[in-house]
Amino acid sequence: MTSEPATLGTRIRRARERARLSQVELAKAVGASVRAVGDWENDRRKPRNRLGAIEQVLDVDLSEQPQPQPDIPQKLLDEIMTNKGLTQGEREAVIRAVREAIARERGEAGPSSPGRDADRETGRQASLPARHGIPFRCR
Repeated sequence: MTSEPATLGTRIRRARERARLSQVELAKAVGASVRAVGDWENDRRKPRNRLGAIEQVLDVDLSEQPQPQPDIPQKLLDEIMTNKGLTQGEREAVIRAVREAIARERGEAGPSSPGRDADRETGRQASLPARHGIPFRCR
């Protein structure tokens, strides 16, 4: 899946949201105004002298060249593949769902699963990971 790298503002917003902080809370934590945080997140301005504080508060690296991230963490992939309670088709569906969730988390436009629309129409539960006791975290 190829996509343009996220802007600095987008990376700040995503990191803030993952940390479950409001713009007000982030502003107070780094000694900036709420308007400044909004300007950073919307790429109207760069944080310049506050970048280190933002990285520390949000516990992230906001360097200009973000490191490539794995498609699916190897530990999770191993767990899916070795789960004896899943058929091969269910494993493939879980992997597809995890990839889509990771893509959404990163703000990438991933392909939607054809089964997802069918699940919505039939009212079936689409959450294979939850149904089969697979921990489902994207971090």
